[in-house]
Amino acid sequence: MKKSLLFSLLIVILVALPLLAACNQTTATTAPATTAAPATTAAPATTAAPAVIELKYASHMPAMAGMAKMVTAWDRQLEAATGNKVKITEYWGGSLMKQEELFRGVPEGIADMGWYTMGEGGLMPLNEYTRMPLLFKSWYQSCLIVQKMWDETPELRAELEDNGLMLYGKWVLPPENLHLSKKAVHVPADVKGMKIEAASYGAEFWGACGAAPVEVGPSDWTTSLEKGLIEGMSLHWAAMFVFGLVPMTPYHVDWGLGGISTAPFGTIISIKKWNTLPDDVKKVFMDMEPDFTRAQYTTDGVEVQNGINQAKELNQTFIQLTDEEIAQWQAPAQVVIDKWVAKVGATGKPAQAILDRVKELAKTTPVAP
Repeated sequence: MKKSLLFSLLIVILVALPLLAACNQTTATTAPATTAAPATTAAPATTAAPAVIELKYASHMPAMAGMAKMVTAWDRQLEAATGNKVKITEYWGGSLMKQEELFRGVPEGIADMGWYTMGEGGLMPLNEYTRMPLLFKSWYQSCLIVQKMWDETPELRAELEDNGLMLYGKWVLPPENLHLSKKAVHVPADVKGMKIEAASYGAEFWGACGAAPVEVGPSDWTTSLEKGLIEGMSLHWAAMFVFGLVPMTPYHVDWGLGGISTAPFGTIISIKKWNTLPDDVKKVFMDMEPDFTRAQYTTDGVEVQNGINQAKELNQTFIQLTDEEIAQWQAPAQVVIDKWVAKVGATGKPAQAILDRVKELAKTTPVAP
């Protein structure tokens, strides 16, 4: 599969946000009637300006990341569209909460909103179907299937709603691939004993392949690679670029358009806080959501290409796995899938039904636009 096809799917056109028209209203006044002895009247009452609604937005992303810059710009647009009734303060780089703390911290009011990778920390087990290895054929296909599954499956939505959260601007992260510091790999036997950074079912996958998975938080990725505590990253290109990891991993293993796995993401909002917002402010949020979603996809696509371009400029090694090599990764992938179905199904959640529906949709959902 040619790499040009992989890269051609990454950029979509960001539709411009509509401008809010200003409306001025004037009122007429009449002169008071003249009287011989005008009565004393009280001074007109003054009306206090409505208090500005303060919202806190938390994320683990560094402030210089393209996605952080996009969200910051969008926040300013939203503020203006509400007539500055709302002020959003961003906390980047995990300065308010770490990624894994958002799921609990937002409902508790530590932040009102946060950029969250769904399922982080194992808190949304049914939604972790997206993290099953080798499930999707392309990033584009995963976006379409995940959105359809979300719309038609109340059990998926309940994992957020039952915890006091709503999801805004839902999308899907770019597919993960393998980025290594010491050597290239082609088949599972090549990673035996290798220390690979991965979390959740990604860690399960690398363990099934014979590697030694290590979960490290984003703030420690660079140091862990420098000290040799990890030898590779199971991660998407956008994060590799944003966190400055590309120069440290000269070998990049590509599983094709679908990568190894992916995960949905978006902005989680406290339902309790949302319910306190005036209806006109809520309407601005909802009217701007489609543009926000497209902007996320566009921004990630640019960052993915930035990472690939940087690796090329550094003359690094790209390993495009053949169909025969990819087939050898299917057995450990199935081990992980079976484990997820058994574990989540044992809690009464419809894990097998979710997986069957995803496979059914994959037969007819396009791989490319």
